[in-house]
Amino acid sequence: MLLIKEVIEMKISINIIEKVLRNHVGQKNIRDDADMTIDTYEVYASKHCAFKENCLYLLKPEELTDSKGLPDGVNLVCSGRPDGFDIEKYRNVNLLIVEGITPEKNMNLIISIFHRYNSFEERLNSLILENASLQEIIDLATQMVEMPINVLNLNHKVLAISSEMDAPGDPIWKSLKLGYMSEYYENILNTSPTMGDIIRAKGNSIEITSSISGHHVQISLLRSGGRPIAYFGMHKFHETQKPFEKHTLQLYEYLFRKINRNAGQYFEIKADRGLLYEEFLHNLFDQKFKDSDEIDVFLLKLGFNTNASYQMGLISFRDSDIKADLYFTIMDYLEKMIPDYKMHCDGPVYLHHHSD
Repeated sequence: MLLIKEVIEMKISINIIEKVLRNHVGQKNIRDDADMTIDTYEVYASKHCAFKENCLYLLKPEELTDSKGLPDGVNLVCSGRPDGFDIEKYRNVNLLIVEGITPEKNMNLIISIFHRYNSFEERLNSLILENASLQEIIDLATQMVEMPINVLNLNHKVLAISSEMDAPGDPIWKSLKLGYMSEYYENILNTSPTMGDIIRAKGNSIEITSSISGHHVQISLLRSGGRPIAYFGMHKFHETQKPFEKHTLQLYEYLFRKINRNAGQYFEIKADRGLLYEEFLHNLFDQKFKDSDEIDVFLLKLGFNTNASYQMGLISFRDSDIKADLYFTIMDYLEKMIPDYKMHCDGPVYLHHHSD
């Protein structure tokens, strides 16, 4: 049996269901703490019902009579409005009152919602198992979240971007699609948020209004081995001055976590930019190595020549707001221009090989 490493099982939320049924929802109450917890549905049977957190219950109007008997946070869709109905009595539950369509049509819509997202999950899992390209993953993710998304490396170079959806009127998106061959390049490098802003944000994700376009964007930091390796971003392409709706952010967060858990498949991880090099420096400064043989083991793993000598230095900026992107740009440049440079991302510290 095939398994995905660290599987993140997809569920859906009452927010997603409300979005699909929106044209038929007459009244609703969705709690602030509603989340993606639903993975099945049942026709409500009042005499034989033990409410489950992961279930969506479909009711007839006459069955929606006693809100006090409903557990907090239960998810309900009622086909029709009961006589004398008062939504204020149902603030403890997630409830959609569907009007203007038959119970049968409502049921078919619910079935189609579950089928749609189950199919998306199966396709996404298959692509990951098949080691599909990051571009294929992003194009499927675009269909799921129904917003333009992209993945950039830490130098803001595009690694993958939605090929079937654009963000019209957004100069950042235009520049990304053009590969930076435009007048917006400097603005993009200097815009907010910084990597530090994202790291400090809850869940390493941040929603901001772009200082360039005025459009809302959501940006997250992908990590591997505890180290930032790429940006995952979403651009709003309609009603661009309004924040993202909750159902969109829920799907985005699912996709972000899914891609982040499988980041090793999509990004080249250099040992000398990661935790191994950091461990080597700490052990060296703390004099934890017993002898030169232990040091040589680390040096070989990091690609150093154990028969050479090195000079250690530190590159630092007086401006505390300098972005990590600039550090990585400098490191890449120096490693290309000067043979045997080994750069570390906290600083950066460099070890430079020199001849005696």
